Amino acid sequence: MRAVSILTVLIAIFAVTGCGINGARRRAASDIEVSKKDYKDCIRQNPGNPSECETLRLLYEADLEAVQAIFPPSIAAKDK
Repeated sequence: MRAVSILTVLIAIFAVTGCGINGARRRAASDIEVSKKDYKDCIRQNPGNPSECETLRLLYEADLEAVQAIFPPSIAAKDK
């Protein structure tokens, strides 16, 4: 009976840990998508003056770099 309880606790820990990683990856992917959309919208609104969008480009690149630093490249690539 005690072995079943320990096994149940271990399964719960692994499930929660996995969800935390997946949740963080989804949030990071969402951040990337938002910053990419903001940058592309700015470029569309300022076709003759892309320097107006430099800050948004830098934010997008920072989001990408952060995800690549936290997650292995294979995971980060899926979220681009």
